[in-house]
Amino acid sequence: MSGKLIIGIVIMSTLGIVGLAVWQQQKRLPELEARRPAPPVTPPPGLLGKDGKNQSGPLDFAALFGNLKPAKQECFREKFGQERLNQMLANQAFVPAPEDNSIIGECLLAGATFQESAPSTTTESAGP
Repeated sequence: MSGKLIIGIVIMSTLGIVGLAVWQQQKRLPELEARRPAPPVTPPPGLLGKDGKNQSGPLDFAALFGNLKPAKQECFREKFGQERLNQMLANQAFVPAPEDNSIIGECLLAGATFQESAPSTTTESAGP
């Protein structure tokens, strides 16, 4: 009987000590998180300037255009006209106007099909 009592006391003491340690750490968690430095954020490739610093300038439209499929490039040619498109591609500091943004969005989304996923109303039968 005394062996079971001793084992019970040891187990309860161990659980109490572990519980107290966890409680102490949880109390310190906000302080520890505040002292922890923020993880470094690395921008995606292509967003750094030539000097290696973050680019605060406009998007490189020529690089975007060059990565598009021919069908989407043709949409830009139709909407802007070849002369205007050449001006936009030549200007590295190109900042699109609001009407340009709508055309850019329209051409980038050209051919995209969006389907709403409706909840399935059919039930499968177990067979004949």
